[in-house]
Amino acid sequence: MKHFLMKFFLILSAAVLLVSCGGEPEPPQVSFPEGSTVMSVKGMSCVNCKAAIEKALMNVEGVEAVQVELKTDQVGLTGSANLMEVKQAITTAGYQVVNEP
Repeated sequence: MKHFLMKFFLILSAAVLLVSCGGEPEPPQVSFPEGSTVMSVKGMSCVNCKAAIEKALMNVEGVEAVQVELKTDQVGLTGSANLMEVKQAITTAGYQVVNEP
């Protein structure tokens, strides 16, 4: 009987944890430098994608810094670049801007 009660409480504890957690993990929080222009970009999946976008954007006049976050599919940049040129550089690199500022 003691063994049965231990198993019962173990299973009950696990069920309570699942319910109290909500079952869904929160999306990762990403911090971009103040004043950054942030956009969602579709199609990035690896460090090569990250490098391609960084290279493409650093070649756009007025871009000072680029931060690519693969976990959230976001690209942040600082500087005074023309947003149409930024979007064109991302598209030419083979990715899609999903939303822009």
